[in-house]
Amino acid sequence: EEQQQVGRNVRQRIGLAGSVGSAGAAGGSSAGAGGLQIGLRVEVRGGDGKPWRAGTVTGQRKKGKWEVLVDGWDKPFVWPHMRPLTESPAAASSPAPPGCPTEPPGSAASSSLEAENKALRTRLAIAQLRAENSEIKFRDMEKKVTKLKKKLGVT
Repeated sequence: EEQQQVGRNVRQRIGLAGSVGSAGAAGGSSAGAGGLQIGLRVEVRGGDGKPWRAGTVTGQRKKGKWEVLVDGWDKPFVWPHMRPLTESPAAASSPAPPGCPTEPPGSAASSSLEAENKALRTRLAIAQLRAENSEIKFRDMEKKVTKLKKKLGVT
């Protein structure tokens, strides 16, 4: 049971347990995106595990997908995850920190970073799984030592 929980935790960490925190409709369709309108300040991201970026809804494309112009960018894009902006106005208008990639989702630079990020997330999840398994084994050994001490009468 405990090992099954560890497996679920790892799958969730590497993004195999489903999408959490999306706007409810991929691409921000008008039906599921909670009353979007042009000019509304929102946060968008290219996928699970990606950073949220502040922007402004600039229009609606065919099939009801909303496009958002991220702060500091010149061209609006359709994003798979969108939510109303909840940050303070000062934090929302600040540009990305220096050294932070600002490529739109799907660009060549963005996809290479996404691949590297996925590999690193997988490595981290494996390391965390190994650590949790070691903890389980340690607890089992402690129980066995306690039983042996009782059996031998050692305190």
